[in-house]
Amino acid sequence: MLTNHERVSLALDVLTSELAPYVEKALQAVYRDRWLASIRSSFRRDLPNSRSQKNDTVNWDAHSLLTVMWDQWNTVFRSTLGHGERSLVSELRESRNRWAHQQPFDFDDTYRLLDSTGRLLQAIKSSQVQQISNSKRDVLLQEFNRELSQDVLAARFKRQKLANVIIYMACCAALLVALISTMGWMGWLIGIPLVALFAHFSIQLLLEKPVLYGPHDCSACGKIIYSQECPYCQVARIGLT
Repeated sequence: MLTNHERVSLALDVLTSELAPYVEKALQAVYRDRWLASIRSSFRRDLPNSRSQKNDTVNWDAHSLLTVMWDQWNTVFRSTLGHGERSLVSELRESRNRWAHQQPFDFDDTYRLLDSTGRLLQAIKSSQVQQISNSKRDVLLQEFNRELSQDVLAARFKRQKLANVIIYMACCAALLVALISTMGWMGWLIGIPLVALFAHFSIQLLLEKPVLYGPHDCSACGKIIYSQECPYCQVARIGLT
């Protein structure tokens, strides 16, 4: 089972492979032979892993592609993409930076990135839209199964609690009858505190929260955890806020 971080990595790889030819073609249509020079201002250093400029090729990554699209939007991309796609570029830039800094991705974060990636790929008429859709489906199925497991365990725990209360009630009633029949009014004096103690115990039992998690993989970071909330992801969130 893939973690959310792994799913994000695969989505960014698909985004890179599909955006690279689209971005280069759009830049060349506007700047012609000067397209490499036109994007240098988008980078603090040299072009990302640039090869020989004689063959006009660049080893793109998701960060560089999205940065160029954002910086060159009004000049190059506004004529073929709309305002919605520009928002997607901005959102994906932020998500990619979170991924690069190893920040945790929960279900909502992962699904949103996949959805935004799919929408941007659809806008450029990519052939890999279905692959992203399949990943979205897998994420939804994984989350559905997780929630269903919680519901099943919670229902089982509730039934077990009710069964225990009924058993304790029967035992307490039998003990109270035995005390009264053998000890008379003394049986009442002894039985009433027992009934009160039982009532307190029953209330505590019914209020007890179910333990729905055993050892399992965190879907966000992939580490083994023993609780609903991942302590590793919580520490990461606190450290990065």
